[in-house]
Amino acid sequence: MVMSDRVMQYERMVYSWIHKLGISVDMDDFAQIGRLAVYEGLKKSDVDDKLVEASLIYGLIRNRLIDEIRRRGKLKLEVTGDESMLDVVDDTSNDVSLWLHDAKLILNDVEYRCVQMMLRGYTQQEIGQRIGKSRSTVKFYQQNIRKKLSHLR
Repeated sequence: MVMSDRVMQYERMVYSWIHKLGISVDMDDFAQIGRLAVYEGLKKSDVDDKLVEASLIYGLIRNRLIDEIRRRGKLKLEVTGDESMLDVVDDTSNDVSLWLHDAKLILNDVEYRCVQMMLRGYTQQEIGQRIGKSRSTVKFYQQNIRKKLSHLR
């Protein structure tokens, strides 16, 4: 089977993730990023087990799409219970400014700095490097941030 045909077999999975992430702008660009993730996964997968291959590709699609959302810098951290969700928004929105103002009143300085970097799309590793902490410490900060801001919407 030709590689392009194999990539097209995962088209539904790509669009499933686009839908799950609430992407409604530049869908063609995001679909192409998803297809490239599938291609990368197919090249990495040298196992005959289709379930392992599909699991690898599923994760790659998700990660590449989220990375692209972050890279575009149009995201907002919205805290709901123990989960944080990314919503694509206009980063100059008054809602984001008000949310950040409220967050600054609740969080300590390091946590607030982490939130600012998270909104700019920095990874846990990058945040840790910038504040001089380990990735696991940043992960702990993010858990505390979610708890403290769970009532903000």
